[in-house]
Amino acid sequence: ENVNFLLNNFSNQWLMGINVLKRGEYARSLEILSQFQKNILQLIRIVEENADNWLNMTKNLEKEISPKNYEKFRTITARLVQSELYDAYKNSLLFVMELRKLIEKRYPLTVSDDFLEKLLHYMNE
Repeated sequence: ENVNFLLNNFSNQWLMGINVLKRGEYARSLEILSQFQKNILQLIRIVEENADNWLNMTKNLEKEISPKNYEKFRTITARLVQSELYDAYKNSLLFVMELRKLIEKRYPLTVSDDFLEKLLHYMNE
């Protein structure tokens, strides 16, 4: 249930965020980015089987997740700059797609790869 909630919540927030980004609402899209980053951090912690700081996902993040996933997390951050926001949104979706593939081995998921691919295609329209 928690995994499906995270994937569904991410998808909803990502779609809303990319829509406001496309409309030129950069500050709002940055706010939404920060909201779904929390879902991504929880997905990372699920993959790495490290839920020590489940409610405060960023606490000790540098020490508690793998260097590889920490570097990927860095790619989903942005300043209030249009190109950085687009990169962060694209990298977020690609990262979630990767995490999803790892998680699907353990849990039945309601968010499909096809759906996430459609979001990626929508971003590029």
